[in-house]
Amino acid sequence: MVVARGGCVLFEHYRGGATADTRFPVYSVAKSVLAILVGVAIDHGALRLDETLAEMLPEAADARLDPGARAVTVRDLLTMTSGFDVSAVVGDPTKSGPPTRADLRKILRRPMKTPPGDHFAYDGESVELLSLALSLAIRQSALRFARRALFAPLGMSSAAWSATADGRLFGETDLFLSARDLAKLGLLLLRHGRWADARIVAPAFVADATARHNAGGPPLDSAYGYLWWIGKTKTRLDAVFAAGSGGQLVYVVPQSNLVVSVAAQSSHDDNVGLVNDLILPAEADAPSSAPCVARLGPE
Repeated sequence: MVVARGGCVLFEHYRGGATADTRFPVYSVAKSVLAILVGVAIDHGALRLDETLAEMLPEAADARLDPGARAVTVRDLLTMTSGFDVSAVVGDPTKSGPPTRADLRKILRRPMKTPPGDHFAYDGESVELLSLALSLAIRQSALRFARRALFAPLGMSSAAWSATADGRLFGETDLFLSARDLAKLGLLLLRHGRWADARIVAPAFVADATARHNAGGPPLDSAYGYLWWIGKTKTRLDAVFAAGSGGQLVYVVPQSNLVVSVAAQSSHDDNVGLVNDLILPAEADAPSSAPCVARLGPE
């Protein structure tokens, strides 16, 4: 666990042999990182929020597609409102690694349940369509793009992400990060997309990504932004967070200039509850002059 005010780590705790350099599988936090990369691509003019699957993917020319699928936009994929029937699971849970292009065609052929943009439904497989769209739009290895545009500038030396031979990212999972590097993602949001003197992603995109776009729903029953969850602390402050299976968490409270990250290998605790019940009250009692355990990045 890492608790940071801005770039200053006030507290961190490791156990089970883990250290500040230990990388953990962060599972669905990968989706939130993918959203940041999409924002960078939009900032570079490679993608548009209103761009449709028909415009982006050669696979969308398939005559077997539900016509509504072609109208799904980047914004719909970011807000989990694509409209696909999420009960029509395509992926093989026994397989590891990114889906093949053949798998992606099957994901795209799923029936539509609601019109695009109308209804939130948590859909990890649609995130893979967004990952493909990103790779095609930037015309390069998305893994190399992630390293150059995000991981290297933020000093995220622990980052490791499963990708295909040509660099297409496993968008919904298989990202590994240390607890400190998880916290840096939250700090980037606090800094409105800037890191030191560099603009990593447009402030307007960060504001849009962390705004409430729909009421959300399961599995976390919180509102939703752009592959980031939107909530409130127990003291009714705005909060935005990324979460992954097993208790992985990046929790950001902008009004308190606060980031909490949790990385774990087997925790199944409610870490959002842990942050609200224990960490936030403890941080509020810490003096403004509390010393830094470590520095994450810019003030």
